[in-house]
Amino acid sequence: MGMKQLIQSVSGLVFYSPDAERLASFYTELLGIGFEQASHGTQARHLEGQLEGIHLAFWDARAGHAPGTGPALVPTFRTGDLDAAERGLLERGANRLHKPIALGDGKRVVGFTDPDGRAFRLIELGSP
Repeated sequence: MGMKQLIQSVSGLVFYSPDAERLASFYTELLGIGFEQASHGTQARHLEGQLEGIHLAFWDARAGHAPGTGPALVPTFRTGDLDAAERGLLERGANRLHKPIALGDGKRVVGFTDPDGRAFRLIELGSP
């Protein structure tokens, strides 16, 4: 159907923050993975890690790499138990943007903001 598909999958998410370590700590708790200091060539040190093959990086916004004036990407993280994940975030004081929304076919999504005010979503895909 027209042009060959050029994009195959999501390979990474880059977060710019005035406090990259604080933000990485938040996502460490949310995702259950750790982040390590890294540097590539002439690029400044930053924190990075992997989640199911997707590269996540946290950069200090003051390093001059941050694009534009604000985040345009809303990352969505899959969970097998939306209710438990939502409860855990609320117990940690996270700001919920809306209650879970049923999308049909057993899919549900809920939105939150991270410590920088960047929106992110949790999605439960339900049973196949």
